[in-house]
Amino acid sequence: LYLTRAIQIRCESGERAIAGGTSWSSDANEEELITVYSHPVVENGKPVGWRARGGSDIATDRVFTVEVLCAQG
Repeated sequence: LYLTRAIQIRCESGERAIAGGTSWSSDANEEELITVYSHPVVENGKPVGWRARGGSDIATDRVFTVEVLCAQG
């Protein structure tokens, strides 16, 4: 069974997203932990956050983190 989940994070009001990415709490070779997609959240033509989907085929919990770098403007 392969499970995926989407996570989204937003910048503070008045900020725009400059870049974003993902990471996993484990990097063991025998675990298949993937980022399915990773892209900015755009509203009214302005990048305001980051959204990504992570996937795993293992039966134990792993933490999938989505991060965004924001700047004023």
